[in-house]
Amino acid sequence: MQIIKTALLSSALLLLGCDSRPTLPTSSTFTLEHHTGVWQSQGYGYIMKIDVEGMQLFDRNQAGCIQKNISSADIAENMAVFKNIDENHISVSATPNSTQYHFERLTNNQAELIKTCITSINTNPVENFNYFSQTMAEHYAFFDTYQQNWPKIVEKYQDKINNSSPNSQLFNVLSSMLKDLDDAHLFLAAEVDGNPKLYQPSKSRTLRPALDRAFAKQNDFEDPKAFRLNWYENYKSQVREAVLEGNANEIGQFIIWGMIDNIGYINLQRMQDFSESASIQDDMAAIEQAMDTMMNTLSKSDAIVLDITANGGGHDEVGLVLARYFNQKKRLAYSKIAFGGNHSQQYYLDVAQNIAYTKPVYLVTSDHTVSAAETFTMAMKSLPQVIHVGDTTRGSHSDILDKMLLNGWHLGLSNEIYKDSTGKVSEGKGLVPERMLPIFAGDDIFNSHSIAIQTLLKEVKSKL
Repeated sequence: MQIIKTALLSSALLLLGCDSRPTLPTSSTFTLEHHTGVWQSQGYGYIMKIDVEGMQLFDRNQAGCIQKNISSADIAENMAVFKNIDENHISVSATPNSTQYHFERLTNNQAELIKTCITSINTNPVENFNYFSQTMAEHYAFFDTYQQNWPKIVEKYQDKINNSSPNSQLFNVLSSMLKDLDDAHLFLAAEVDGNPKLYQPSKSRTLRPALDRAFAKQNDFEDPKAFRLNWYENYKSQVREAVLEGNANEIGQFIIWGMIDNIGYINLQRMQDFSESASIQDDMAAIEQAMDTMMNTLSKSDAIVLDITANGGGHDEVGLVLARYFNQKKRLAYSKIAFGGNHSQQYYLDVAQNIAYTKPVYLVTSDHTVSAAETFTMAMKSLPQVIHVGDTTRGSHSDILDKMLLNGWHLGLSNEIYKDSTGKVSEGKGLVPERMLPIFAGDDIFNSHSIAIQTLLKEVKSKL
């Protein structure tokens, strides 16, 4: 994933030049007179200041506080849904189905906290080590899942950093502290000696090792990233030619679809970037238009194979729009709660706007199915006509909570606990199919996916 699912969580660049967007929420439920003050989020570690000049957002934990580099207009844009819970509590979100952030008004004495927040870079290695360690301690939700004792990890590494430690040493130490957390939503991004650095401890269980083995056996590519990109282009080519037998339709860069005899097929590779702006609202509108186009034909099929084996995630909201096309009645898709928060948020599937497709739907996943593709899987598994086939998903469901360190580096982590419609938590484990079908198994990584899908199509045809 990417992948940060809402701009409120990203440290966006301040806009240059004249910005005509509103710098305060435009909702009728917001008034400057009533909401001026300092507000603290419940979970997520945010402090928000609202006054006549606009809004400021801060990251704070027990080791320090830093102002986020995000404009008031960007903050306001992600508070389109603004609810007053009572005099001192509000909730805000970008859309009705986006993450709700609950804020509590601070007293005047408590509001003094933001006076300690820094607005410029602090490069002290020890202070950054402490801020990093405290951020993980306060917000990372899955130490127990990965059987890691964070206080012991901090104790093990704290003597390796002193006030004169170079950035390269700090980056290596912080990376080492994360290495045993097999979490696809965990990363450390930095600039070290003028060079960008990115550490991600987790790789897919099956696909990435298979690609690494295939790369080692070939001589055409020197760069492993170029090799993996070539594999991905081949994956799409195989969908067009081997699965859809040359009768493929495409919508944008990430949707390939068509009919194989009386069976519909959709290959969806992302849950974002369907619109030019890539905003949540525009992507939701774009995927709705795409689904209308596809279902105009696929509604005539006797079954649909919905293939998200190479889907790296994106916006949860997009998945809820997609799943709605198969839903006859409003139902719970999944729920989530922030680590350290006290507000669980339920996400529901709305009823299809036209006639819901209620014939069999075979949802195909792999160990590369991750993030918003997994929350989409949760939503689809709540439907009675959906049969989950393939490999167990990656097991990284939480949004990425992006926290800037005092020196400007970025730590991305998982702080949200998702539950499916039955109340089960599968973070770190993945969503298990009803029918296991290896997708990226064996030595022929360039053809294994298409062979698996062709096998499934034969099975589906035999049952119709």
